[in-house]
Amino acid sequence: MLTHLIIMKSKNRKNKNNALAGVILVFFLLLGIISSLILINQKQDNRQQAAFNGGAIISFKKIAPAPKNTLVSVPIYLNTQEIEIDSLDLKINVTGEVSNLGIKINQKMPVKKIAEKIDDKNILLSLSSSQANTGWSTSQNTELATVTFTKEKDGEVWLSFDQKETSAQSSATDENVITIGDDVSIKVGTIVPTEVKQIQKEIIANDDKKIDRVNNNLLVGTITSSFIAVAMTMLYILKGKKKKELPLAY
Repeated sequence: MLTHLIIMKSKNRKNKNNALAGVILVFFLLLGIISSLILINQKQDNRQQAAFNGGAIISFKKIAPAPKNTLVSVPIYLNTQEIEIDSLDLKINVTGEVSNLGIKINQKMPVKKIAEKIDDKNILLSLSSSQANTGWSTSQNTELATVTFTKEKDGEVWLSFDQKETSAQSSATDENVITIGDDVSIKVGTIVPTEVKQIQKEIIANDDKKIDRVNNNLLVGTITSSFIAVAMTMLYILKGKKKKELPLAY
């Protein structure tokens, strides 16, 4: 009778341990699945964002600090990634006190100017193909135009493409196919303390780093959870085999 009670208690203890181990195994499996789903959704969002932005890329070239009271030239690069473009509308916003603001089109580009408007803070430019019923394309960063200005005082000048009014139309679709590059900062004269806009850009950059850290943590969690789940499964399989091989002790 005593032996029977001991065996029953031992079986109950094993059943509780098995149940607890099963709960832990399910927890790690769920954790791995949830982390995987979050990472998959993140990648899909990134792909959708890239698809929405299009294939052609327009960007400013970063240049070295320039002296005061001299003509500063900032090239604009265009890479259509072999997508034929029929027209291109640009709006460039200028932050900082400048004078003699202007823009020059690269004469080697097969484009013609349709419209141009320049004031102290903005440049509006519309371009089309120089040949009728024919688009133009590039396969690498090609100088499209150059923004020029002068600045009398020390400081920074920011150039940025207006997100709403910068667009490119391809010959294959009526949708906007342009991807806009980052803003550019040009230091003029003695380097001055960072402006508020730069601080805002650093905050955005820090947010991007936080997102990257979260994604990395999710990836580590997925790998760890999967490893633990697999290890526990293998352990149960080995224990099951041993029980079948060992004869009953009673």
